[in-house]
Amino acid sequence: MKRLYKLGSFLGIAGLLVLIGAKANNFLQNPQYQDDKVVFAKKSRSQNKVNKSFNVKDFDQVKLNTNRPDIKFVVGKTFSVQANGTNRAHIELTRVSVKNRKLTIYDKPTGHHNYGGYTVTITVPNKNSIKKVTGNCDISDIYFKGLNIPSIAVKTGYGDVIFNHVNSENVSVKQTNGDLKVLNSTIKNSTVKLSVGDLTIKNSKFKTKANLALAPDFKYSSVKIQNSSLLGNSSINLAIGDFVMTGAPKISYDLTTKPKGKIKFQSRHYTHQFSKTVPNQPLLKVNSRGNIKID
Repeated sequence: MKRLYKLGSFLGIAGLLVLIGAKANNFLQNPQYQDDKVVFAKKSRSQNKVNKSFNVKDFDQVKLNTNRPDIKFVVGKTFSVQANGTNRAHIELTRVSVKNRKLTIYDKPTGHHNYGGYTVTITVPNKNSIKKVTGNCDISDIYFKGLNIPSIAVKTGYGDVIFNHVNSENVSVKQTNGDLKVLNSTIKNSTVKLSVGDLTIKNSKFKTKANLALAPDFKYSSVKIQNSSLLGNSSINLAIGDFVMTGAPKISYDLTTKPKGKIKFQSRHYTHQFSKTVPNQPLLKVNSRGNIKID
C-alpha cells in the first residue's frame, strides 16, 4: 500500500512537471496579453539569422531587379554588397554581379511572398562613387544616405523611397503604394508619380513635377514641405489630398482647389484659387481636390 502511495505520488509529480513544461513551451510560442496589449515572449532566434557577403568588383552604376529585399545605399570603407535576413528569406535566391562597372542585383521571383523579407546593403567608399541608379523593385523600401548620385530612376510596387543627405541632378520615382521622403537633400530636377502614398520634403532644395493619388485608386495622399526652397518652377497635383507647407520661401504661387477645398495662405483664407507673383523667383503651382495651407 505504501509502495502504491509512493508510486502514485511520483506519477502525480511527473505529470505536473510535464504540464508545467508544456505551458512554458506554449508561452514561448504564443503571444501573451497584458493590459490589452500583445506581448510576445522573448525567444532566441539567432540561429535563424543569415548574413551573406558577395564578392564584387568596383562599380559606378547600379541596376535593381528585385522582388522582396529592402535596398540600402550607404558610404563605408569599400565596395561591398551584403544581404541580411532569416532562413525563411531564402537569400540564396539573390544574384549579384558586376559587369562593365555596373552592379546588378536580382532575386528570383517566388510566386508568393511567404518567404519573408530581407535587406541588401550596397556600400561604396566615397559619396561620389555612384553615377547612376536604375531599377524595378516589387516589395522594397529603397534608402539612400549621404551620397551624390547624378541620375536616379526607380520604380517600386509596395515600399517607401527615402533620400537622406543626397544630392542629385535628376530623379525619377514611380511608386504604386508607398511614401517618398526627401530629407536634407538637393534634388535639382525630379519627376514623381505616387499612386497611393505621401510626399514629404524637409530641409531640402528641390525642383519637381509631382502627381499623387493617381488612377485607378484615387486614394487620399498628402504633401508636407518644411523649411525647403525651390530650385526652379515646380508643380504638384493631388487628385485627392491636402498640401501643407511651413517655412515657405518668398516665391511665386499659383494655388487651386476644387470642389470643396480651402486655401489658407499666410493666415489669410481664399476660395478655390490664389496666385502671387514675385519677380525673378520660381513658381510653385499646386492643384488639389483637398485643402492647401502655406505659412
